[in-house]
Amino acid sequence: MMTKHKMNLFCGMLLLSASLFVEKAQAMFPERYVSEESAARADTINFRLASAGEAKRLIAAKDSYTANWSPFDIAARLENPEGKREDLVSLAVREVREWTAEEAQQIEQTRKNLNDTIRKYGYRIPFPKEIVLVKTTMKDEGGAGGYTRSNWIALTDATFQRGTEASHTRLLVHETFHILTRLNPGFKEKLYRAIDFNILPKEIEFPEDIRKSRISNPDVSRCDSYATFTIDGKPQNCTMIIYTNRPYTTGKFYQYINVGLIPLDESFKPLRESGKTVIYPLQKATDFFDKVGRNTGYVIDPEEVLADNFAVALLNTPNVHTPELQKKVQELLK
Repeated sequence: MMTKHKMNLFCGMLLLSASLFVEKAQAMFPERYVSEESAARADTINFRLASAGEAKRLIAAKDSYTANWSPFDIAARLENPEGKREDLVSLAVREVREWTAEEAQQIEQTRKNLNDTIRKYGYRIPFPKEIVLVKTTMKDEGGAGGYTRSNWIALTDATFQRGTEASHTRLLVHETFHILTRLNPGFKEKLYRAIDFNILPKEIEFPEDIRKSRISNPDVSRCDSYATFTIDGKPQNCTMIIYTNRPYTTGKFYQYINVGLIPLDESFKPLRESGKTVIYPLQKATDFFDKVGRNTGYVIDPEEVLADNFAVALLNTPNVHTPELQKKVQELLK
């Protein structure tokens, strides 16, 4: 017969085992578990402005983006065929700027407006505790409006010097999407399905010719997505690629940008012909826009397509070209 003491001990062991099981499951599949803290901020986005000192440390830190820079990435961003990795890091650090009081006020008002919108429509979005904002001239990224790494967004110093409040808001929402997909695999997978893209358990391994010609995008933290397109009348799994077809000599790196589709075999490895990786132009996929819609012309990667569609959905942009995609994303955010 089990004594009361043994019964209490047995129950305690069961509770401990259950607790350890949940902790292990949460560690293995974090996207499937929502803590009380994260649930409480599912309708609240928080921006924090980094000082110039903090921003320089963030930009100088090594991560998967900087580790995967190709010689072309470095040369084109420096506008110098002989440029070195350390030169690009130094340039990025030098171009950091301090936020002004006026900019801080504008960003805070934008944050409040966004949170009002999120609550109005009942969206439940897995925001991190905070999203850090860095101010830079963006000279190291060809004068782009913004980009992301880790949990921070870099914005050009010209963002608040020109354009409207609506354009500032749209840019912040677009860049926030990249933070969400980077930190939440479940959220990424769910949203990618809205345009018929699938996420692989590991990144696609590109051959040497693609590693040399691929143009890195800091907002795309993993090359792990594909969709099934119709190529020459037949279904073909393809991943999107941003690449150059010539070595860097002079000019801005965006002058070298090409966008294509790399067909994948049954093991999701890039197909090759005559010793080269096959790259199709987008127009070879007759159903490309049937999948990604026409709410944006920024169709260089599914991540960028969805970032624009996230903004279109969250801000309830009127008169879009593919309203059914807007509605689909809005439903996925609830």
